[in-house]
Amino acid sequence: MKFSSKKLFFENLLALLILFNFASFSFAASAILYGEVTDDGGDPYLYVWFQYGETTAYGFETLRQPKYGFGEFTATVSGLKDCTTYHYRAVVKHQNYDDTKYGEDKIFTTPCPSITYPAPTVDLKVNGYDGSVTIPYNSSAILSWTSNNANYCVASGAWSGAKETSGSESTGKLTSGPRTYTLTCYGLGGSASDSVTIYLQQVLGAVAPTLQKKVRNLSDGQTQFFDSVYADPSEVLEFQIVIHAGSGVQNLIVKDILPEKITLRPNSLKIDGISTSGDIVSGISLGNLSPNQTKTITFLADIAPANQFSFGQTNLTNTATIYWNGNSLSDTTTIIVKKTAVAGVATGISTGFDHSFFKYLFPTSIFGLVLVWLFRSHIIKWEEWLDGMKEKYQKFRAEKLLKMKIVKARTEKFLKEILF
Repeated sequence: MKFSSKKLFFENLLALLILFNFASFSFAASAILYGEVTDDGGDPYLYVWFQYGETTAYGFETLRQPKYGFGEFTATVSGLKDCTTYHYRAVVKHQNYDDTKYGEDKIFTTPCPSITYPAPTVDLKVNGYDGSVTIPYNSSAILSWTSNNANYCVASGAWSGAKETSGSESTGKLTSGPRTYTLTCYGLGGSASDSVTIYLQQVLGAVAPTLQKKVRNLSDGQTQFFDSVYADPSEVLEFQIVIHAGSGVQNLIVKDILPEKITLRPNSLKIDGISTSGDIVSGISLGNLSPNQTKTITFLADIAPANQFSFGQTNLTNTATIYWNGNSLSDTTTIIVKKTAVAGVATGISTGFDHSFFKYLFPTSIFGLVLVWLFRSHIIKWEEWLDGMKEKYQKFRAEKLLKMKIVKARTEKFLKEILF
C-alpha cells in the first residue's frame, strides 16, 4: 500500500512534468540532444534517454542513463544524414518501477554539405594606371575597373555609391587633392578592394587657406588671445578660430574638438561677432570663401570643477580643423589647469634645525633643571619614598617564600601518604 501510494503520487505529479529539450549539432552529421527533468515526483532515482528518428515514430534510442533527481541531461547521436530533419523527444522513468513519461516532440535539421565559392577580385585604374597619377590642376581623370566572381561593387573615399561590376567614370575637374578612390566588390566568396590616388600639379600663385586657433581666460580678465593659457578649475574660457581663405576655398566646414573636462557653453557661438546657431563640435558650414576673405569664430567654454582634477598641473589640448574639397588643416591651443592644495595645509620634509626644535628644547630643559633642584632640596622626598618601597617589597617577598615552603611541605606529605 505504501509503495502503490507513492507510485500514484508520482504519476499525478508527473502529469505536470515538462521535459524541456533542444538540440545543437556540428557539421559532422552528429547532434547533442538536451533534456531537463523539472520534477522527480519525490523519488530521485531515475533513468533518462532520448528517442529520435526521421518521423514521430522515432525508431532509435540513446542509451539509458541513470540520473539522480531533477536537472538537465544530454546525449550525443551520430551517423545522421546530411540535410535531413529529425524528430526527437526526452524520456524519463523511475529505476524501481515502470512509469515511463515522454517530453514533447522536437525537431532539428542537420546541415547540408558546405559549398565553396571562389573569392572575388577587382582591378581599379586611373587613366589606365594602377596606384597613383598626377594630373594638371582643374583637369579630370578616367576611373576604370573590372572584377571577377562579384555580384555588385560599392565606391568609397573620394567617390561613393553602388557601381556595376565593371565600367568607367570621369572624376570631373579637380581643383584640390590628393584624392583617393576605393572600389569594393562583393560576391558569394567574400569581398575584394582596390584603390587609386590622384595628385594635382602645383599651381604657381595659388595660396592655401590658413587656420589660427587661440584662447583667453575671461575669469582672469584677459583681453588678448594666446596660443596657451593658465587657468583654475571652474573658470570660463573664450576660444577664437581665425580662417583666412588664401586664394579662396569651397565647401568649407569647421569643427572644434574640446578636450575632456572642458564643456561648450550653449548659445555662445559667434561668427564675425554675430551670434549663430549650430554645433561647432559636430561641425558648421561656412560655404565658399572668396580670395583673401577672413572668418573669425568665437565661443565660450567652462572648465570642470576642482573635484575632477588631480593636484598639480593638467594640460588640456583643444583642436580646431577646417575641411574643404577633400583637404583639411588643423591647429591647436593648450589650457594648463592648475589645482593647488587648500590654503593653510602644508606638507614637507624637515631638512635641518628650525624654530620648532628650539620651541620644544627650551621647555624640556627648564623642566629637567627644576626636577634636579627639587630632589636635592628634599622638597620631593625621593630617598624616603625609595626606602619605603624597598621595605614593602622585602616584606612581600618574605611572605611569598613562606607560603611556598608551606605548600611544598604539604605536597610532600600528601605524596608519602599515597605511595606508602
